[in-house]
Amino acid sequence: MRVTVVLGLILLLLGSAGAQRANDKKATLKVVKSSSTGTANPSETMIELSVQVTNAGQAQLAFSNNNFVLLDDQGKRHVVNRGRYPERFDLAPGESATATRIFFTLPREAKPAAVQLILLRGAIGEAKL
Repeated sequence: MRVTVVLGLILLLLGSAGAQRANDKKATLKVVKSSSTGTANPSETMIELSVQVTNAGQAQLAFSNNNFVLLDDQGKRHVVNRGRYPERFDLAPGESATATRIFFTLPREAKPAAVQLILLRGAIGEAKL
């Protein structure tokens, strides 16, 4: 019984420390390039972004250009379209880097509204387009 209680307390403490580390992850995003072009499918548009990311949190921030999601004006989310060769970043608090070649495919009638940086627990930064 005592061993179970002790193990439970240890797991509780470890879980709260992990949650605190996740809460320390914040980013400031700035879109430095945005372009659109047609695709082979006439009902789609290809969007290319370059996004400057600044680690605004208190913990190390590791991500790639595949961790971005595009929100459109119709409320839909779009994941990265061409994620085969991701750029990887590892930013200390206060450091910045620019992620390039971030591609999304949207229906032609949709307009890009915002880009978010997503990690396991959700969005940690957003920039309007």
